[in-house]
Amino acid sequence: MLLSPPSPFSPPRQRGFTLTEVLVSAAVLGVALAGLASLQTWSARMVGDAAAHTRAVQLATDLTERIRANAAAAASYNATGSDAACNPLAASAANDLACWFTEVAAKLPGGEAAVSVTTARAVTITVKWTRAGAGGRETLTWNAQL
Repeated sequence: MLLSPPSPFSPPRQRGFTLTEVLVSAAVLGVALAGLASLQTWSARMVGDAAAHTRAVQLATDLTERIRANAAAAASYNATGSDAACNPLAASAANDLACWFTEVAAKLPGGEAAVSVTTARAVTITVKWTRAGAGGRETLTWNAQL
């Protein structure tokens, strides 16, 4: 049986995509990519915030260990900021604080700190810094027993 050629009056069979389908799929792809870009930006900001928080915890732990190592002078560690110069070779509470406050300022954006040692041998260290991207201040309060 022979097939007759298509008539010039018969509707042509569709091949490929219509312009509407291409535009709709491009719009859906654009929205998906914009969502991924937003997610990537948010993720990078959260990683930065987590890194700053980790540095703050490390700094608070470092000072707690310095105070424990110099327990006889623990009461001398009460301070809020320091303009004193840091001498890495000196071993005193004032020098520990000067070096530590210098580290806080260097390792945290807008870093500030306060230290309180009570007679009950409890240490409270408060570290503040500026959050990356969104701005605002973040605070870490570290409590330890000597």
